[in-house]
Amino acid sequence: MIKSGIRNGEISKHMSLIGEGDVIVISGCRFSVPEGVKLVDLAVTDNLPKLDEVLRVITENCTFSESTVAHEMDNHLKEEIEPLIHDLKNNELTYRQLQVVAKNARVVIRTGDMSEAGVIVLRV
Repeated sequence: MIKSGIRNGEISKHMSLIGEGDVIVISGCRFSVPEGVKLVDLAVTDNLPKLDEVLRVITENCTFSESTVAHEMDNHLKEEIEPLIHDLKNNELTYRQLQVVAKNARVVIRTGDMSEAGVIVLRV
């Protein structure tokens, strides 16, 4: 499932362990990570790194079957990530519903993105 090119050791480790049906979350720094879910925190400062930048690296190096974004996600961010997920089955849930889904994630990768409802769930 994992190709190569992810230099972050923690992310690489988690990506090598994912299997069919597993879920990972890429979120902005406003997302409340559920208790007990592993977190890789990449946030350096506001909007560094951006969610779409991290999503690009993850989708170039791992194979996913579907994505789910928050219905309330900022339209600009939706436009930024659309080319990265256009070949996946795409879904929308409310931000609150995604917080529930995230409880079963293998890992949450937290970015510095400050966009409204900046969260995407990727399923293998």
